[in-house]
Amino acid sequence: MQLTEEQQRIIAYVKQMKRGDRLKVEAKAGSGKTSTLVEVAKANPDKRFLYLAFNKAIVNEAKGKFPKNVVVKTTHSLAYGKIVTPLQKKHRFRVQGKLTMFELKDWIVSHSRLYKRFLKSESKDDAKKGRQPYDWDAIAAVGRRYDAYLNSDEPEEAQSPLFRTISEAIRNHELSYTHSFYLKEYQLLRDHPEIDEEFDFILLDEAQDTNPVTMGIVNDVQCAKILVGDSNQSIYAFRGAINALTTFDADATLYLTCCFRCNQAIVDRANYFLKKYDPSSHAFHPMFSGRPNGKSAGKSAAIIARTNTGLIAAFQELLHDVQRGKLSYDQIVFTRPPAEIFAPSLNVLKFWNGATSSELASPYRYFTQFHSLGELKGYAEETLSYEVVLAIKLVEKYGRRIPTFYAKAQDCTVCDFATGDHTITLTTAHSAKGLEFDEVALLGDFNHLAEIQDQLKKLIQTCGPAGDIKSTMQSLYEETNLYYVATTRARSVLFDLTPNSSEFDGEEESQEETDDDDLESLSFKPRLFFLPEDKREKALKELQDTPAKGHIQKRLE
Repeated sequence: MQLTEEQQRIIAYVKQMKRGDRLKVEAKAGSGKTSTLVEVAKANPDKRFLYLAFNKAIVNEAKGKFPKNVVVKTTHSLAYGKIVTPLQKKHRFRVQGKLTMFELKDWIVSHSRLYKRFLKSESKDDAKKGRQPYDWDAIAAVGRRYDAYLNSDEPEEAQSPLFRTISEAIRNHELSYTHSFYLKEYQLLRDHPEIDEEFDFILLDEAQDTNPVTMGIVNDVQCAKILVGDSNQSIYAFRGAINALTTFDADATLYLTCCFRCNQAIVDRANYFLKKYDPSSHAFHPMFSGRPNGKSAGKSAAIIARTNTGLIAAFQELLHDVQRGKLSYDQIVFTRPPAEIFAPSLNVLKFWNGATSSELASPYRYFTQFHSLGELKGYAEETLSYEVVLAIKLVEKYGRRIPTFYAKAQDCTVCDFATGDHTITLTTAHSAKGLEFDEVALLGDFNHLAEIQDQLKKLIQTCGPAGDIKSTMQSLYEETNLYYVATTRARSVLFDLTPNSSEFDGEEESQEETDDDDLESLSFKPRLFFLPEDKREKALKELQDTPAKGHIQKRLE
C-alpha cells in the first residue's frame, strides 16, 4: 500500500521508541489507523506487540490483519486468565453481568450498620437527605457508587467500609462475581509481569472510549505504549468510558487526518461541525479527503437513528415499502439482533398486560415487584435504568403494535459489520461506529447542536450553577461527537435529515416546533438508495432544492 506522509512519520517514530516511551496518535474517521498499526508492526519484526481491543468482535477481525509478532486480546481476557481461571479450579462459580438491585438490597439488610453509616456520611448532599432506609433511590445510589469504584483506577483502601465489605463478599461468593469485579481485581495487582516480560509495546486502540481500569493497567506496565484513537469519536461516556487521549502524558502526539472513506463534501460537513461545536480543549485538526470526488460503485446504504425509538420508527416506515413490493425483507439489515432491540419493550408490554414473573425473560422478572407501569417507570427513572425508560416510551407510543413490528423484524438479516450491495442497514449511531456505507440517511431524532450551544452560552453568561455548565458542556461534546460519527459512516452520499442539516446547507431554519413523531420518521423514500444514477441525481436535486424537509416525501412519491 502507498503510505501517506503522516503514516510514514508514525512508523519512523515508533522505530526509535525505547522501553517506557509513550506515543499518542489522533486518528480521524476513516484515516486508516488499523492499517497504520499493521505497518508499524511489520516495520518492527523483532519487537513483540500486545494489541488491546475493546471486544471479541474487534479481536477476531484484528487477528486476521496483524503479523505474527502481534498478540491481540481484550483486557478482560487478560484479567480472566490471571484472576478467574485459578479461582474456578478451587470454586465452581459463574461470572455474572452485574449485581442486581434486589441482590444488593437483600445483602444490605444484613449489613445495616455499615449501610446506615454510609447514608449518614452522605447526608450533606441535599439530594440524599430525604431518603428512607432501603428505598430504591438509596439502594441504587449505593450500586452506582460501587460501580463507579469498579470502573475507576482508585485503590481499594480509598473506599468506604461498606464498599470494602461488598468486595469481600464478592470474593467469598456471597454476592455475584461480575466481569467488572475481576477486571478491577486484575488492575489492583499493579504488577503485571505477564505483560512486561513478554511484550515490548502495548497498542491501545479506541483509546477515546477506554475503561479507566484498563488505562490503569496500561499505566502500570513498563513497556512502550502507543495509544490510538479519535477524541471526536468518544461516545460511550454514559457507559463509564473515558477519553484516555486527553489524560495520557505522551512524549509525542502524531496525527492521521487523511480520510480514505468519505468524499470531500462529507469531510467538509464533518469539519464544519467539529470546529464550531466541539467544546473540548484539544486543538482542532481538520480532515481532508483521500478520495475528494469519490463515488462508490456499490449500493450499500444505512439509515442511522439516534435512539432505538427512532430505529423502530424507521423500520415501521420501511414496512410500507415492503408491503408495496418496493423492498424485500432480505434487503433490510439490522446491526443488532431484533431480539436485543425489542426485548425491553416486549417485556414491558407483557408486564403492562399482567404477565407473571415466569412469563417474562429473566433479566426483566423484577418488573413484577411493581404494581403498575407508573411504579416501574418511577423506579427506572430513579435508578437511571435508561433502557427500561426507553422501553416504556416505546410501549406508550406503539402499544400492541410492537409484537407485530418485532415479528416482521425477525424476517430481516442481522449483520455485525459491513454489509453487501443492495441492502439498507438499520442502526443506531452508537452501533454504527466502525462501519461504513456508500450512502447514509441520518434521521431527525439527533439533538440540535445549536440549541445545546445556546443553552451553554446562557448558563455561562448568567453565571449558572457550575454543575449545570459542566453537564451541558459534556452534552454538547458527546452529541457533537455522535453526529460526527454518524456523518462519517457515509462514503459518497449523505441524506442529513437532522435538525443540524439546515445550518450547513444554508437553509433558513424553521421556527415552528416539530413534534417527536416527525423527528423520528423518514422524510425520504428508502428506494431512493436503489435508483439508477441518472434518476438519482434528479431526485437528489429535488432534495437539495426543497427548503422544507416535511415536503420531501410527497415530492418523491
